[in-house]
Amino acid sequence: MTSVSPWNRCCCEALWAHALTRCGNPQAESLGNVAIAELIGEVGGIMAAHDHYTIEQLNRNGVEILHGRASFDSDRPVQVRG
Repeated sequence: MTSVSPWNRCCCEALWAHALTRCGNPQAESLGNVAIAELIGEVGGIMAAHDHYTIEQLNRNGVEILHGRASFDSDRPVQVRG
């Protein structure tokens, strides 16, 4: 079974919400006649907006962002390398 990270799930939901808004009905279950090529051209902006929103949310909540490769050394601490 393939798992989907929470970040990927949020991005997919943001992309879907944007696509439904573009079709004129945020409650729709399909995209109607919205051109997929148009949506693909907007993916970069949507992803950037999602990243910005997530970073701002983490900052508001006092979460320290560390960049690198993380591993669990025991049941609580996380070691970040890089």
